[in-house]
Amino acid sequence: MNIVKSVPVILLLTIISCTEDKNPVVPPAQAAETVKINEVHSRGNAVTPDWIELYNTGTAEADISGYKIFGEESVTGSKAKKVLAPGTVIPAGRYLVITIDDSSASGFNLSVEGGKVWFENSKGAIADSVTFPALATNYSYGRQPDGSDTWEAGIASRGVSNGSTTLENPVVMNEIYSRGTVGAPDWVEIYNLTSTPVDISGYMIYDIGGYTGNRPKKELPAGTIVPANGYYVISTEGSGDASDFGLSSAGENLWLENPSGAVVDSVLFAAMIETQTYGRLPDGSANWQILTTITKGTANSNVLPVSVVMNEIYSRGTTIEPDWIEIYNKLSTPGDISGYKIYDNGGEQAAKPKKVIPDGTIVPANGFIVITTEGSGDPSDFGLSSAGEKVWLENSNGGIADSVTFPAMAELQSYGRSPDGGTTWQLSGRITKGLSNLSNPKVPVTLSITGQLPAELRESSGLAITAAGKLWSHNDANNSNVLHCVNPAGQLLRTLTITNVNNIDWEDLATDNQKRIYINDAGNNTNSRTDLAIYRIPDPETITGNEVAAEIINFTLEDQNAFPPPASNANYDIESIAWKQDTIFLFTKDRSSPFTGISKMYKLPAVPGTHVAKLAGSYFLGNNVNAAWLTAADIDHAAGALVLLVKERLIVFRNYPGNNFFAGEIIEYVFNTLPGQVEAVAFSGSSKIYITEEGSASVPGNIYEVSIPSK
Repeated sequence: MNIVKSVPVILLLTIISCTEDKNPVVPPAQAAETVKINEVHSRGNAVTPDWIELYNTGTAEADISGYKIFGEESVTGSKAKKVLAPGTVIPAGRYLVITIDDSSASGFNLSVEGGKVWFENSKGAIADSVTFPALATNYSYGRQPDGSDTWEAGIASRGVSNGSTTLENPVVMNEIYSRGTVGAPDWVEIYNLTSTPVDISGYMIYDIGGYTGNRPKKELPAGTIVPANGYYVISTEGSGDASDFGLSSAGENLWLENPSGAVVDSVLFAAMIETQTYGRLPDGSANWQILTTITKGTANSNVLPVSVVMNEIYSRGTTIEPDWIEIYNKLSTPGDISGYKIYDNGGEQAAKPKKVIPDGTIVPANGFIVITTEGSGDPSDFGLSSAGEKVWLENSNGGIADSVTFPAMAELQSYGRSPDGGTTWQLSGRITKGLSNLSNPKVPVTLSITGQLPAELRESSGLAITAAGKLWSHNDANNSNVLHCVNPAGQLLRTLTITNVNNIDWEDLATDNQKRIYINDAGNNTNSRTDLAIYRIPDPETITGNEVAAEIINFTLEDQNAFPPPASNANYDIESIAWKQDTIFLFTKDRSSPFTGISKMYKLPAVPGTHVAKLAGSYFLGNNVNAAWLTAADIDHAAGALVLLVKERLIVFRNYPGNNFFAGEIIEYVFNTLPGQVEAVAFSGSSKIYITEEGSASVPGNIYEVSIPSK
């Protein structure tokens, strides 16, 4: 068993002939013997059937002629005991392997779910017995070390010392998830059965498409290592490779093949829902089952875990409304936090008791519970410093479940995660005690079609209004370097060519207080561009003719240092800009995988030259592309409102401190009818907004008008 890589000579592999005992009996009391059952293998097949290894612990040769070995069927009388042939001997310190699952009347197989076997001497006394558990493929149950009283499951070591063999197929598929999304694809987890790293470069994984040759098998790249007794997760889709395959949510067959083309593992997995996986329990065992706890890249378990975090903090309490901390349950199952503790520096330094959460405290699935930190009269009470401090949440075992240092906050602010349970903390002017930090008011609105864009604007991707009834727009990437002016009905009024730049990927327009137009050439679908720029032209009303040269603002993003970055960090596509007080604000369209739904906000001077755009904040928009793919922005210069446009709604930010848009009043205006691919937005006054959509090669998109309250 286990993993030492020497292979001693096998003395004898199998008993060639056996006779049968026709009088089964209940095993009598066990007798003292030097020969013991040393290893049991229940995962046999047609080529290598089940076997039991005997080991002579004595210092002299042992004659075991007439001894019998049998399973539970022989105890009940339904099967003859397997009798060892005359002349069967085992030298001192040597092994004898008995193939038990043979074609004789006394042949028997061992249950993959576990069972018991007995070894009986020639006088009918039990010499040894063992109850073995369910075992993984390639595993056995054996004494460790040989002949000892300690039994362990480990790598099968037929006919040699337990702990002296290597494993032919050291890895298996261990957990499967078939309910992936665009941002979080389907995956298969590989488990290393051994205590040394395993190189699986060149292994292939595939479903029926690869099996039948309808698509290539997915090959694991060179250098793919599974850690000792560890895990490696393979995303089966989303790479863009021809070998990609999605896993059927209804269940299907999967195969794992080594570089020699031999199938080392296969499974028919079951249908599952979004909160389930199909996995071996325990890891590497033969027992496949639906798992209600997703354990991607970690040990399989069906024990419902607790995963809670501090989610929102309010430190400006009063005698009537004391300070509080909100706890959030990140899981879709209830979480018992009885015995958890919460405290600040006083509890951490033992200057006062830690506040213990009472027995029976359950946080609902994906829900909240609020802990008042002061005012109970208990010695563990603590007020939260209005200047900011650190607080801890400790689990019932004394481990730190969460900690955070919160900043000073105003009386009408709290400090919370965005989204709930996420990694981003921010001050908010909207206190959501016991509610989702994202529960913005939602107001349904109707989009009214005012006209259809002309043929010259089939891919409208930006919008700026410089005068009443004059809507400026442009086409998307790799189109002409031209701005078109239309009225709300879609009639083309004017065309203006920007003579000194190209349209690499123009995405969005902005205007300043002088009605100058800023053209955003920072669309970056692949996150690989290093030539980001914004072009500024004068107020078109001051331009005579149909051509103008732009002033150029070149920039880089301060936190991007890879082009492209890893998929998990692909959030540098700038498709939305807005101008405010000589600053251009840039907003990203998230293309990361797994999908985060977060738009990052940068700022840079609205001045020609070369600049570094500084990261100035972030905002969680939603869990899917309809809710979170940000395509345009604008600021109403009169009232200061910022509007962001996604497929299904407008998000409007008002009454924010300074330029901290996300800390103000936030209202979401949800479209009653879902439009097409909306790509541009602009204020026309403080209560009217125009939106344009991208059309097709044959049908241009619409111009929409929507009315919202001005305050």
